[in-house]
Amino acid sequence: MLKKQLISSTFLVLTVSLVSVALFSFKESNSPNAITVNVLYDTSAYANNRDTINYQKGKLLTWTDFQGAVPGSNIGNSVANSSVGYSYNASLRTTGNKTTITIKICSFFIRNKSWALSRQKNAYILNHEQHHFDIARYAAELFKQQIRKATINRSNFNAVINSIYQKSWETYQKLQSQYDKETNHSIQKTQQANWDKKMNDLIKAIQ
Repeated sequence: MLKKQLISSTFLVLTVSLVSVALFSFKESNSPNAITVNVLYDTSAYANNRDTINYQKGKLLTWTDFQGAVPGSNIGNSVANSSVGYSYNASLRTTGNKTTITIKICSFFIRNKSWALSRQKNAYILNHEQHHFDIARYAAELFKQQIRKATINRSNFNAVINSIYQKSWETYQKLQSQYDKETNHSIQKTQQANWDKKMNDLIKAIQ
């Protein structure tokens, strides 16, 4: 068991921002006009933002990504903090009798809000933090799947997507909390190993 001071923590970010690889489309039933819904996961989001990392297959976090200042107080026993989350942008475009709703999704890590104590920058803690980022990517995938099941049209698309996002965000927060609770913020090595396998399998399945 690691000492108590090896606890790491995660700051969860809730945001909606601009983020694009079509995964599905369909036509609205019982409608005289064609409506297509495209859900996109963008692997190039934030390409021009040096402070934000978009989740990329095979690209793992490094300690140099943790560029935020360590808070002077109120960090408790935490030794690292990852600012992660997932976001979406929805738009509607109509040309003639054809309407296209485009929903773009990405997950991200914010460098200047993520920090770590220098004395605790080791591979074990970094792995724990990586899985917080993995959970954000997994939650983005669940969000995408839930949208795919929804009935979306021109009049309700904004409200429906927002509702799905809010519910999926609650699930995401619970998953992040469950991860830290079961691993005791990385202290419980057996549970950490279990989560390592779980998250590696989940990420592999969606990429």
